[in-house]
Amino acid sequence: MRPNESLNMDFENQDKEKDSSSSSGPFNGNSTNNSIQTIDSTQALFLPIGASVSLLVMFFFFDSVQVVFTICTAVLATIAFAFLLLPMCQYLTRPCSPQNKISFGCCGRFTAAELLSFSLSVMLVLIWVLTGHWLLMDGE
Repeated sequence: MRPNESLNMDFENQDKEKDSSSSSGPFNGNSTNNSIQTIDSTQALFLPIGASVSLLVMFFFFDSVQVVFTICTAVLATIAFAFLLLPMCQYLTRPCSPQNKISFGCCGRFTAAELLSFSLSVMLVLIWVLTGHWLLMDGE
């Protein structure tokens, strides 16, 4: 066997190893780590305990959890509506006002379009929270 043949075989073996390692793993991804992850006894003990505690908190304090969930939903919906309405408000306010920013002290500086989109989104979310009208709900 000549030295060139052994080098060629080494390169072929390396290519085969690369191909087998890149095709193995979940979903044929580029995962090179084939180790199985396990949980230790402490994690196995605290998983059902943590789940039980969270279920008990939701059972005994359901009204409070519901209020917190409603507040978080309202805040996120306000932000989402503000970003959604911003291009329309920029289009509407462009001919009317200069693009100067209005300062609100420690809150920051905002354009008229940003203030308009935020106030419209706050108004929509307040109407949703106060009335719960079906037009403002998503499939209930």
